[in-house]
Amino acid sequence: MEQRKVSRDVDIDVLLEIIKNRDNYKENSENGLVILLNGSWGSGKTTFLKDFKEKVDKEEGIDIFSIYNSYEYDFYDNAYLPFFAAIEDKIKLETDYAKLVKYTTKNSISGLLSSAYAIINGYIKNKSDIDLNDIKDNMLGIQSEEALKSFEDFKNVKAKFQKKMQRKCKQKTQIFIIDELDRCKPSFAMETLEIVKHFFDINNCVFIIAVDKLQLQESAKTIYGQEMDSEIYFSKFFDYQFNLYPLNFCDVIDTSDILDMEEIVNKTTEIFNLLNVSLRDSKKIFRDFVSKYKRFKSDGIIFGKEQSIFIIFLLTLKYTDLLFYTELMNGNFNAFEKKIMNDNSTSSINYYNFLLMNIDNRRTYKSICLTLSSALNIEYIGENRRYENLYPKLAGESHKIELANELCNYIPYIKDKLTYKQTIKEIIY
Repeated sequence: MEQRKVSRDVDIDVLLEIIKNRDNYKENSENGLVILLNGSWGSGKTTFLKDFKEKVDKEEGIDIFSIYNSYEYDFYDNAYLPFFAAIEDKIKLETDYAKLVKYTTKNSISGLLSSAYAIINGYIKNKSDIDLNDIKDNMLGIQSEEALKSFEDFKNVKAKFQKKMQRKCKQKTQIFIIDELDRCKPSFAMETLEIVKHFFDINNCVFIIAVDKLQLQESAKTIYGQEMDSEIYFSKFFDYQFNLYPLNFCDVIDTSDILDMEEIVNKTTEIFNLLNVSLRDSKKIFRDFVSKYKRFKSDGIIFGKEQSIFIIFLLTLKYTDLLFYTELMNGNFNAFEKKIMNDNSTSSINYYNFLLMNIDNRRTYKSICLTLSSALNIEYIGENRRYENLYPKLAGESHKIELANELCNYIPYIKDKLTYKQTIKEIIY
């Protein structure tokens, strides 16, 4: 299915303007710039960054230094190791890479010394002429000495690294992109931010960190406690917050040859809002609908407006509430309705209120579901023919004839000798 290219050129131009005039936007960085690209899941951050890179590649004096998908590496305990490994080919850390990893591994020296003390303690615990407290005091002295040496060595390694980055940034502004940080485990996400803060405050060095800010704040709270002020905490990391607002579910899909598109989108929005369908799921559902619409259209089958809306409703159930969909397709709509009527939760109340809404000026979603439950196994003969003419055996069951005829308005006819249930399954699957 063809994807429709949605232009976010204005957003990209604004972001580039911020980077070019970064001195006006620095709040926490002395030299560099750290931008929070804030967008909820499914808002299109990754696609936006891809388009942004294409634009930057045509700019003079600016380079994309690195695009780092942090989620690919969050199984590491130490965020420093994969981050510096990802840029090794461009900055040539050489022997300093191993030192950086060594010195940024938390408690590496104290952990080794504690282990050594435990071994000595176990070996000589029965030796009455040795004072274990003296050994412990001596080891703490060694620890302080070793820690001081390591700290000095680490400062030298860090300074060498920053000089290399400064030379790189002097030639061109270097942009680092970090994506998917909000999907990482909290400790890994926080460590990654520490790397940016402590290593890359360098002139002409710009970071764009794409996250769902609310999700990142929750990650911080799992480490530092629910009472922390995450807004203030993260304000120390970022100089500028660039909000990327989500695209609508239909914005990135080619819908040019779908009839009554505006009305279908309005009704679909109504379905998604009242059933609390996430943006990510709504895009998936609508994309699936458009794919089916075009496939059947190529076979000469055109979905009417109400038929399209009802198919979207069924697809929404299949993706978000398979239990309801299964009950409906087994003719048990009454049981499901009773269940939600006896549940006072907000979601059930919203569900029931939605079912009472009109799909058109004739029927509500509830009345169509009731009709479908009663007529699932009746053979669907098409919109332009009447059941009473073809099925005399139903003549004494006028209500079934009425039901079967009415359903033609909401379920597309696709082939002979299928029941309504079989027709729906052919469309949905």
